[in-house]
Amino acid sequence: MTWDPSTRVAVLAMAPYGTGAQAQELTGALERWIGNNERAFALLSDSTAGDHETADWRTVWGRFYMKHCREGVVAGFGASPDVQIAGALFASGSGVRLQLFAHEPEARAWLRAQGFAA
Repeated sequence: MTWDPSTRVAVLAMAPYGTGAQAQELTGALERWIGNNERAFALLSDSTAGDHETADWRTVWGRFYMKHCREGVVAGFGASPDVQIAGALFASGSGVRLQLFAHEPEARAWLRAQGFAA
């Protein structure tokens, strides 16, 4: 995962079968990067290498997204159809601003429409 402090956009290249421990490490880094303020930030998630994460991975990230649903914006691309459905359900039920796209240019365009230089 990389972070651009000038745009407040993190880019995460998903790894197949991500674990809860890996998610803890990544969300911890993102927490340090975004700080203790309510400034908006975005996460661009690349699932083209695979998106079959463990339940622990999804739990850790779900808690992070819920904690930051006001200031966080998530755009993902390359997700499998089942993850697209789960993402849409999570977004509609949680208030997290999350959109999933087939390809990276579409995801970046959506982030730009949300006010991020992506």
